[in-house]
Amino acid sequence: MIDLDSLAAHGAAFFAGVALHIFLFRVGEWDLAATKLLVSFVTLCFASVAGLVYWLPARYPTYNVAFGTASGLALYFILGLLLSMLVYRGFFHHLNRFPGPFVARLSNLYPTMLSAKKFHLYEEVQRLHQQYGDFVRLGPSELSVIHPGAVSAIHSPKSTCSKGPWYNVLHPMVSLQTIRSKPEHVRRRKVWDPLRDYEPRVTRYTTQLLARIEERKGKPMNVTDWFNFYSFDVMGDLAFGKSFGMLEQGVKHYFMISLHEFMKNIGLFSHMLWLLPIFKATPILNSESNKFWRWVNAQVDERRKMKPDRPDVFSWLLEDHEACERPSAQDELNLIGDAYTIAVAGRLVFTFNTFNSTF
Repeated sequence: MIDLDSLAAHGAAFFAGVALHIFLFRVGEWDLAATKLLVSFVTLCFASVAGLVYWLPARYPTYNVAFGTASGLALYFILGLLLSMLVYRGFFHHLNRFPGPFVARLSNLYPTMLSAKKFHLYEEVQRLHQQYGDFVRLGPSELSVIHPGAVSAIHSPKSTCSKGPWYNVLHPMVSLQTIRSKPEHVRRRKVWDPLRDYEPRVTRYTTQLLARIEERKGKPMNVTDWFNFYSFDVMGDLAFGKSFGMLEQGVKHYFMISLHEFMKNIGLFSHMLWLLPIFKATPILNSESNKFWRWVNAQVDERRKMKPDRPDVFSWLLEDHEACERPSAQDELNLIGDAYTIAVAGRLVFTFNTFNSTF
């Protein structure tokens, strides 16, 4: 015999999931809200269990019975939500006119799995372009474009394109690199304009690197490690006012090891950004991440107490920060984010420019 009440409740839960996707989740960005949504959903489930026991004790005399009913309703709700997402992405999404594997339409698991193969996603994407052409759909809302005209269309000053959700990767920090607002980027970019007198500071590290290469002349040498030592020592001087001593000692520093691991994780999950807030908020899973950012914070605090003989890159950023009468908590986070930017993106630019002028 069919329980009509149960059938109606499950149907209502299913269509509630469908409606939530169509009228809410289908619009806007929800990556940063992932943790709050998950916590809210779990809280609602447990509140439903307690409510059933309290308000309908005759039908739900124990928490186990109520939990079974609440779990069933939650399952149908999730089923409706997921089914609605898959149908919309597979057959009605506005990006469906672009070519690509059908499975790529359905979930960002597809590019994530490609990335996890060998951490050489660019090779996998190149093969897709060879098969499908200049435009390839990599995910539900993601395209890979190699058409020459895309450079101007996307990156020119007159472009109407804006940075995507990936640039929330450091949230709640907002570094110069991850600012998504063009007017805000222009305002903060001005602080970086004087940052050009760094070459004399870098010269001694170039000399150290050349000396290390000369010492190992005729012997096997892991040049990848030594060029990393060089760039990280340069970065340490420019960002934090001190070298990490890797060129002198030939030993990998904690920051270099942790940063490479951090960047590998970012690369792996960059197509499923909604997982990052959950990882950051989950004990044990976030232990290494918390340790890494504590270290970065400590370097920034130590640098703020220093008065270097010659201004480094961080000097101008710190001067602008301290010019604020009352820096907000967000201003403090952004300063740390800019220090991170110098450490990661800056080291590549400074190294490239220095070697161009040296050789």
